[in-house]
Amino acid sequence: MHSSQVSVIKKTAMLFLQHLSRIEKFSDFTIRAYSSDLHQFISFLENDFDSDTPVTRFHVRSYLAGLSRKSFQATTINRKLACLRSFFQYLRSEGLSKDDPTANISFQKQQKRLPGILSQHQILKAISISHEAGWQEIRDKTIVHFFYATGLRLRELASLTLPDLNLIKMRLRVKGKGGVNRVIPLSASLAKVTDRWLQCRLELLKNVAGTPQARIFIAEDGDALSPRKIERIVGCVLGRVCEKGKTNPHILRHSFATHLIDNGADLVAVKELLGHKSLSTTQVYTHVSPARLKGVYLQAHPRAKFVK
Repeated sequence: MHSSQVSVIKKTAMLFLQHLSRIEKFSDFTIRAYSSDLHQFISFLENDFDSDTPVTRFHVRSYLAGLSRKSFQATTINRKLACLRSFFQYLRSEGLSKDDPTANISFQKQQKRLPGILSQHQILKAISISHEAGWQEIRDKTIVHFFYATGLRLRELASLTLPDLNLIKMRLRVKGKGGVNRVIPLSASLAKVTDRWLQCRLELLKNVAGTPQARIFIAEDGDALSPRKIERIVGCVLGRVCEKGKTNPHILRHSFATHLIDNGADLVAVKELLGHKSLSTTQVYTHVSPARLKGVYLQAHPRAKFVK
């Protein structure tokens, strides 16, 4: 490392983040997280070490150890290490550093925890809309229905616009992680409730001045709903039908995948619907329920009929 490595890190951090955004097509959420991680590491170096000291594996290990002492979760620490690893690889590719102080530093072991799922009965109860429902109930339950019927991520749903939706061809275009587009078919029930919401949406926009918002899900004032607001809406709707801890959008995505698998869907097809790059991600994400395993066994095993 050069003696001015800390100053190099400070000067090139912004270039690195621009590279991730423009070339690697990282999401805005990831860019913000990496920006925070880099600034935290820079502050650590400036506060605890001589700024002229070359950055080595010792500095990186000390930084990560400090995070552990502060009780950071393994997932968070691993993300910060992944950020530093990508950053120093970038410095090497640009000829700004010959060494990689993150080399041979292992990620922490993480406990694999699969989120619970909601039963089909709970979901049907959550998305049921009365004939007398107002625009807000229709919007909120359409959002929940959308998550369950499409398996979208929170930020994917929040960014949906009218041109992404085709109710005639019954399909939805989704811009996923890394700017990769995928097409998801729409069920008849989702198309019906979505059409009902779009009619409410038109009525709301009649009272809004200026250029109409293109996002599908909007507030009363016409502004697009933020991911955080959508998360609160889902929590409120699901909170009426299930226990605490099972009221987030992610559990609807997981329920979507699990129910597909339980009903015989091909794992590769589920992978495409979820927008996963790797099939291994889908295998971890969509656990097979005991009921599904028993059903497959009883149907396929030649000796199953003798089991009582």
